[in-house]
Amino acid sequence: MTSSTPVKKHRARSGALARFRHDESGAVTIPSLLWIVFLFFILLSTIEMSVMFMKKTLLDQRVALTSRVMQLGLDGKPDEETLKNSICSNLTFLQDCRNNIAVETFSVDQTDWSSTLDGKAVNCEISKDSTDPLPPKNIEYGTGDQIMIMRVCLRVKPIIPDTPFAKAMTAAWPWGDQYALVTTTAYVNEPRSGDDS
Repeated sequence: MTSSTPVKKHRARSGALARFRHDESGAVTIPSLLWIVFLFFILLSTIEMSVMFMKKTLLDQRVALTSRVMQLGLDGKPDEETLKNSICSNLTFLQDCRNNIAVETFSVDQTDWSSTLDGKAVNCEISKDSTDPLPPKNIEYGTGDQIMIMRVCLRVKPIIPDTPFAKAMTAAWPWGDQYALVTTTAYVNEPRSGDDS
């Protein structure tokens, strides 16, 4: 009797092991967990991308309205702060817009279609980048019937900074925790009194 007991235990153990090896219940759990994590990151990246496009659309709309004011000459010759206020005035969705935006305007020479913009990188520097005051941005007003280019750079923080999409966007810029939305528009100044043209 004593000699058969270990054999029975061994058979019972090997039978349980065989049943465990061939049992397929729960076989989908591990792949499902891996896919859920992957799909969760895609969902978060989709949310981040949707918010980014919404911010970009709002910025485009405000830049278009501000360039219209510049085109008509309604504000005379506004400085950079006035242009920032004009663009950021209704962008309540974008926090701290006035301190994270850079505005530049350039005139276009119609004889050779060049401008002072040629070869210049997008200027996204803002006051918190340095303790020294930044030089004023390039703001040109042009004359009547002149083609102008307005370029705006707005730095924004991702809403979900730990997603791969947000990390990829912020990695492209030197600030680390923000990415840039850049909008460029062109307009033609209306004829103005006092211009030679």
